[in-house]
Amino acid sequence: MFKLMITMKRKKGMSHDEFQQYYNERHLTFVQRIIPPSKPGAKPATLHRRNFVRADDPLVSLIGDGRADVNPPFDVITEVVYETREDAAAALETFFQQSVIDPVKADEKNFIEDGSIKFYVTEVFEQRAK
Repeated sequence: MFKLMITMKRKKGMSHDEFQQYYNERHLTFVQRIIPPSKPGAKPATLHRRNFVRADDPLVSLIGDGRADVNPPFDVITEVVYETREDAAAALETFFQQSVIDPVKADEKNFIEDGSIKFYVTEVFEQRAK
C-alpha cells in the first residue's frame, strides 16, 4: 500500500460545512470526471478519504493537557491510497499534466486558500489495539 496525504485550508469567509460540502459534492466529482486514465495497467486509487478537522467538537475539551490544536494550519487531511508506488507515480504524472492540473487549480480557487495545499508521501504501519 502506498499513501499520499494532502492538507488544505478552506478559503477565507467559507464555513467549515460549506467547505466540506463543496469538496465532497463538487470538487471531487469534477476531478474524477476530468482525470484521464493513467498509464496502461496502472490501477486507480483504492481509497480517497477526507478527514475534516472539527476543532469545535466537544471531544476537543476532553483533551486536557494542551495537545488539542483548535487552530490548525489546515481544515482537511486527505488520504489517497494506491496499491503500489508505481500506480501512485502514474496517477501523479497524469494529475500534474497541464491539461489536468490547470482546471483543477481553477476549481480549487472556489474553496481552498491559495498556497495552503501540501502533499506528503507516507509509509503506513498499522496495529490494532488489543
